[in-house]
Formats: sequence, structure tokens, C-alpha cells
Amino acid sequence: DEESGASTHSITDRTLRALGGCPKLKHLDLSWCRGISDEFLGELVDKTDTLETLSIRGCAQITDIFLEGHSNDAVQITGCKLKQPHTLAIHIRGWTCE
Repeated sequence: DEESGASTHSITDRTLRALGGCPKLKHLDLSWCRGISDEFLGELVDKTDTLETLSIRGCAQITDIFLEGHSNDAVQITGCKLKQPHTLAIHIRGWTCE
């Protein structure tokens, strides 16, 4: 990651698919993970009922497709920048984007 110098290049969609099988996953920080996509991130969030917080800071490739497409309204998402001006809709649905 840019701040700590740790490598996040090995976090990919394949990793997200594997994490979808973790029934106790509550908090996930995927900041600066550039190898993940809207599709697989949405799949993970939808499959993980226990997920409470998700940080995607620095994941510029994650778009409104994920933010508006997943069905887990309980998860608090931080660190995202919207590509479209849908901020009001997202705050109404209970999401937090910084």
C-alpha cells in the first residue's frame, strides 16, 4: 500500500471469491487493492451476511456498478469515490462514502 509500503498486488478477484466462504468475516480493508473488480467485490459483499465494514480506499477501479449493484445494505463502505453524482441515494441506503 502507498502508506505502509506493503504489497497488495496479490489481492485479486480470485482472493475475493475465496473470502466469500468466510462466515465470520466482519471487517475487510481492501484499500489500494487494484486487482479487484466490481463484479467479484459485489459477489463477496452479497454472500457475506456478517460483513459490517468494507474499506476500498484507493480502489479507483471500483465504480457505481458495485456501489449500486450489491444487495447487502448493512455493510458500511468507506473510502470510495463515486463516478456519478449519486451521493444522496447512497446516503439514504445507509452507505457511507468518504
